[in-house]
Amino acid sequence: MESDQSLRVRHRRQRARRAVHEGLEHRQLLTSWIAALPADVSYVAIAQQTNDSELCIAFASERQLGVDTLRADGTEKDDRVVYSSVDDSTWPVSVHDAVFAESGGLQVGGATSTPNSLQGGDGEPTKWVDGTVTPSGLETTTAGNSGALYAANRHGQFVGEDDLLPILHDAGQTSALPLPGEDVIGSAFDLNEDRIVGYSNDDAVVWERTANTFEPWILEHRESDSFGVANTISGYGVIGGSYRRENAGATATVGLIWNRDGRILREFTDAEVTHVVDL
Repeated sequence: MESDQSLRVRHRRQRARRAVHEGLEHRQLLTSWIAALPADVSYVAIAQQTNDSELCIAFASERQLGVDTLRADGTEKDDRVVYSSVDDSTWPVSVHDAVFAESGGLQVGGATSTPNSLQGGDGEPTKWVDGTVTPSGLETTTAGNSGALYAANRHGQFVGEDDLLPILHDAGQTSALPLPGEDVIGSAFDLNEDRIVGYSNDDAVVWERTANTFEPWILEHRESDSFGVANTISGYGVIGGSYRRENAGATATVGLIWNRDGRILREFTDAEVTHVVDL
């Protein structure tokens, strides 16, 4: 008869093998979806997983924004919803994120050229909600709007950058997020619940909602680290990004994962963490 200790070891091994098998299944499933993507448009974001067998992916072409629905078995489904711009002057310069709002409408964040855009800049931060174009940059800028909305959530909030400042678009209003200390530039790249992540001057930063304001604080880094950025935050609060690190006169990019308290969990050499998810 096995001892209690050997039973526990065997059960741990079984769980580990099962976890690896499940991970491989998910990877194969994702590969089948990617292989099935039509080539006539450029896909920009996974907008929504509708159920276990279908996936909605947002796309942008020269004159269309919309969503394709794909089957999990890798075959294309005849279910393309197109939201076309009626005004060529407000067609996207860039598209960065797409989600379905709680109401069911498609929300897309990016940038477009407007009369307020800085000449030679990135365009004005813009949202498309069910095909309706709404330029959403800061009302007051130094020389004109230049930036984009980089991430959106199901509650109708967007974050991004305009005029070298991190911005939040919420309830129809766009405002600059506060910067820590004497910092003067920054950008916001992702949001989840009451937290926003990005960078400020040379540091990876998280903004956390306190009452009705967002307070910034700097994520942990090493003394040898220079410029840093936080790219992504999960629902639980795990953050991913990178810092540039000096080592023996050479500079390398180090990928980082921080916990919800801002402490470093993992480091990856010559890498950058672009997405973290809760499993």
